[in-house]
Amino acid sequence: MKFSPGIGVGAMSGSQGGTTASRGRAGQYFRTRSMPTQPNTPAQTAIRTNVATASGRWGGVLTDAQRAGWETFSQNFPITDKLGQPLQLTGQQAYVKLNTRLLNAGQAAIDAAPVDQSVTDVLTITPVATFTGSILTVAFTPTPLAADDLLVIRITPAFSVGKSYFTNMLRDVTITALAEAGPVDCSPDWVAKYGTFPAAGTKLGFEVTCLRTTNGAYDASLRATAIVGA
Repeated sequence: MKFSPGIGVGAMSGSQGGTTASRGRAGQYFRTRSMPTQPNTPAQTAIRTNVATASGRWGGVLTDAQRAGWETFSQNFPITDKLGQPLQLTGQQAYVKLNTRLLNAGQAAIDAAPVDQSVTDVLTITPVATFTGSILTVAFTPTPLAADDLLVIRITPAFSVGKSYFTNMLRDVTITALAEAGPVDCSPDWVAKYGTFPAAGTKLGFEVTCLRTTNGAYDASLRATAIVGA
């Protein structure tokens, strides 16, 4: 059901009871809240393990001084929620959030709070997919990345060219090396994730995010699509 906020009511997001408020290209709307089951895929299990690992390190590894440093960090670097509003995390939440990112990318946790959240600003991504030769690459600028940065490349399975929304199908496929120079060959990782190389005429969705391994900072994600050529 579409909804127009009234006077004194801004954009709405979140769930209450069986109803979820959301926003799409057509404006604000309400939908029935879905109750997802806990997936037990290897990827989801690994993410939950990494969250648990980071949470355990907060109380079992960090010193009091390090925890105090993360409290200061969380105050200096608030995050932005889905409505664009600043959100103040606790030191523990900030530590777990940043270190889960790093662990998910196969990187070591950082226990000392970083002094900044600088990271390479990826300006463009250009995916190319061709059935002949099983070519699946992603070029990007600027290239190469900074010495401590890598890319997390999320790609969908193949889907119909008539479909435009693909966000819910994105999955981590390729984690690049540090200081990567494009284009990145994602074909072996895609096939390992999804199986047979996609057929010509199908469509793939891409999302690319830069991660700095020394401070856990993410760049804003860029998205693009590619039609698989013959």
